[in-house]
Amino acid sequence: MGEFNFNYWLRMEPMKYADRDPSTLSPKLLMKRQEMIDNKNGEFIATEKHDGYWAMFIRGDGEEIAIRSRNKGKNSGEYGDFTGKLPHMVQKMHLWPSGTVVLGEVCWKEYGRNSSDITTILGCLDEKAVERQKKEKLHCYIFDILCWQGENFVESGMGYFDRLKHVFLFMDKYSSDNFSATDAYFGPNYLDYSEKIVEKGGEGCVIYRCDYPYEPGKRSLAWKTLKLKASMPEMELLVEEALNPNKIYDGKELAGWPYWEIEEPVEIMLSSGDVIHETTIYLEKNPDDIMKQYGTPVTKPYFFS
Repeated sequence: MGEFNFNYWLRMEPMKYADRDPSTLSPKLLMKRQEMIDNKNGEFIATEKHDGYWAMFIRGDGEEIAIRSRNKGKNSGEYGDFTGKLPHMVQKMHLWPSGTVVLGEVCWKEYGRNSSDITTILGCLDEKAVERQKKEKLHCYIFDILCWQGENFVESGMGYFDRLKHVFLFMDKYSSDNFSATDAYFGPNYLDYSEKIVEKGGEGCVIYRCDYPYEPGKRSLAWKTLKLKASMPEMELLVEEALNPNKIYDGKELAGWPYWEIEEPVEIMLSSGDVIHETTIYLEKNPDDIMKQYGTPVTKPYFFS
């Protein structure tokens, strides 16, 4: 086992995956996109894309364990910390070998569930997040492994196909009710594969170049990854009536999100010393600990409606 630097992984910038609108591409780039979808020369592999939150799971030495997000807080400048919100996953991580780092999507295990429910869990304080998982706990589908028993696959430049093989070997031994490997497919037509996932309630797939190493930070200009997701055809419609705005904010920028709502009766002590008892309380400024503990992030249109 090589030397394992826990903080190296806590601070590593995530790799970005390409997600390109075909209508904006030149004929040459459309051809390149199609070559990826057709798996030209067997250079690409696809994995199922789940509707949830990206997370890095870090198993260090001794008791060092962390589950971090891909986004930084606007105020703290640090990556979000999911560790205290997912104790059932932390418990399983203690069984992993030291020096292991994997990437996964935290989501509901079954299809057809709205990711906005996940936002209400991962967006609040630890105690409330655990309480909101009493009936059903979140699951993780692992799709990449960056370090195994101290062997750093990022620094060695290992390609995605080989990293994915390590994922399946890892999950053969450590899969559980809380962790499983994402589905993978190596074939001639990734559009069909993506559409079958969508038909059963999934989100689509991500296509990777087999020899593509994990590159923290900005994605390469070359086409080495591509997301294929469900999309609606473009139509022009006459607006006859405005619908009420969606309530739950299901975006990924929870850290610093300013629009929160408390629906449960709660006693809050204001800085002035006054105590307020309200069923619904709104806060325009960045959410404090009380809002994150008892509240739910809502969309901006709903907040101002």
